[in-house]
Amino acid sequence: MPVSSENISDALQRTGLAGRPVMVHSSLRSFGSLVGGTQAILDPFLDHGCTVMVPTFSHVYVIPPPEGQRLERNYPDDEAFDEPVRGRDMVYTCDSQEIDTPMGALPVALLAMEGRARGYHPLCSFSAVGPAAHDLVASQSPLDIYGPARELARMDGLVVLMGVGLTRVTALHYAEQLAGRELFRKWANGLDGQPIPVAVGGQAHGFHKLDPIVYPMETRIEVGSGLWRIFPAQALLQQGSDAMRKDPMATHCAYEDCRPCNEATDEGPR
Repeated sequence: MPVSSENISDALQRTGLAGRPVMVHSSLRSFGSLVGGTQAILDPFLDHGCTVMVPTFSHVYVIPPPEGQRLERNYPDDEAFDEPVRGRDMVYTCDSQEIDTPMGALPVALLAMEGRARGYHPLCSFSAVGPAAHDLVASQSPLDIYGPARELARMDGLVVLMGVGLTRVTALHYAEQLAGRELFRKWANGLDGQPIPVAVGGQAHGFHKLDPIVYPMETRIEVGSGLWRIFPAQALLQQGSDAMRKDPMATHCAYEDCRPCNEATDEGPR
């Protein structure tokens, strides 16, 4: 059965999403047949007074670390940037339209919308559209990458998963910070063209292990052939950080020798 904007509107009304700020992670394939493409999703959210935020990462801006600034235990190794990279001659601004292809169709569409706001983080920005768009992303900076997740929680916002699981929830990297983990570092050019360090998240392959912990707080609804999972951002961050603080291996992936997981749970970069 094809999914239309009317179906999306119905889902918003039935789940109480109307008027709320939401961070959306999505797989358009999960809808089956979607009539009207990405705007059939975005327009009903905006029509119902929501502010929609998505990750809009742009690793094309990454550059090698300056001489003497390479860190240990900083996955991926800084040596990976010894080869020439395009970002050396690029400067990110919040007006940029650059976005990593794997981010998906919905973030690409939102980034192209008139009136969208984009956070200031050269590699891992968040972008939003709607009445609270600027307020959500304004706190983001190169070393405060997850400020938008913090603001989402402060605004009593929600995390909405459309056909994807917890391994796609970038806000859980902020839960790692709350649990005391040190984020990894990469480099990009600042607005003056000089190299600056930027904080980045690590692996998310083990985030699905939090499913039994967060299941009681989630709302589920089928939309088309796909499943939406909806979480209150504040509770998700709190439960996630509590679990990681109690057991540092709570989000470790299935591989015992996984470097990013091991380094993230053991002091991080230095």
